[in-house]
Amino acid sequence: EFRVCGSSGLKICEIITPMHVEEGPFRQFLIEAGLISRSALDSVVRDQAGKPLARVLIERGFLSEDEARRAVAHTLGVPFVPLAREDIMPEAMILVPEPLSREHNLLAYHLSDPSNTLGAGHTLEVALLDLEDLGVLDFLRSRYRVLPRLTTRESMTRGLIRYQQHLRDTYGKALERADA
Repeated sequence: EFRVCGSSGLKICEIITPMHVEEGPFRQFLIEAGLISRSALDSVVRDQAGKPLARVLIERGFLSEDEARRAVAHTLGVPFVPLAREDIMPEAMILVPEPLSREHNLLAYHLSDPSNTLGAGHTLEVALLDLEDLGVLDFLRSRYRVLPRLTTRESMTRGLIRYQQHLRDTYGKALERADA
């Protein structure tokens, strides 16, 4: 388990190596994508000392956190999506409580049919930084088919800020009226 710490204010540390990725396909992808040469990768693997490969590659500066996440997504067959403001449906976003979204760096952003309030048989696309956090969404599985998508830290930061703005815009006005 590898944690990257930052000062984003959203979450102090998060795990960078989502789920368990088989190193063989991961290595092959890194070479084929031109992210690292075979000789450099061989050197890193020799010095890996039992650490996850992605961790060593990030520590040594061969990959950024987002490059490692993108490579893991490709290796696992999970879509990698950069999120723009217009990609985020408020109807999807509010299905996951904001504190849970913030704590686990995940954001529900697309609902297949938001007009169907029962949700039965519909898909909910969720952007995450770490697939290990997918388990916190088990409460949604009885109503939705949850589809994980990995994303960049920047996309996640923008999405969580959008969520906070949505809450402020929606409930801040109601609270102001209640106080009046």
